[in-house]
Amino acid sequence: MRDKEATDPALLASTEDSKDFMFEGETISYKVSALGTTTTVELEKN
Repeated sequence: MRDKEATDPALLASTEDSKDFMFEGETISYKVSALGTTTTVELEKN
């Protein structure tokens, strides 16, 4: 859970209480949003 008191006034902090992560093979992915744009971040193990 996020710390609402700390993140609510922050310009680039998430307003979501939780974040969904997807696992497929050796890749972890999740969505991030900033300034009205949402993108998916993918992390792969090398």
